Amino acid sequence: MATQILPEMEAIKQPTERVEIPTEHPHIVRIESEGWYPILRGSRIPVWLIASLYKQGDSPEDIHASYRHLKRAAIYDAISYYLDHKEEIEAEIESNKLENVLRKHNGRIVEGGFIVFDKPVQVEGKESEG
Repeated sequence: MATQILPEMEAIKQPTERVEIPTEHPHIVRIESEGWYPILRGSRIPVWLIASLYKQGDSPEDIHASYRHLKRAAIYDAISYYLDHKEEIEAEIESNKLENVLRKHNGRIVEGGFIVFDKPVQVEGKESEG
């Protein structure tokens, strides 16, 4: 019995080490497993999220009040990165808007505010139910 399970376990993909690729901003890194988009070092918070809050009028202090685990310097650095890479980050903000995410994944909002997916979506080359 154990010999039958072992080959299946070998096929399970082992987690890879999270390698941070530094940027010219000390608190901002890129990580392959995170899609290479810039994130705040030591977190999974993307720069586009901080930038979108900043664009909506939130101050760095307001953002810190919502994300207390982040250093203030990291929040300021994310805003600085956004200002230095505005075109890239604006594109990420646009692609992460709800209507664009729903379109990309064949989703829609139904009564009660639930999101449903009309068709299976492709995930890493395999068909799966959305």
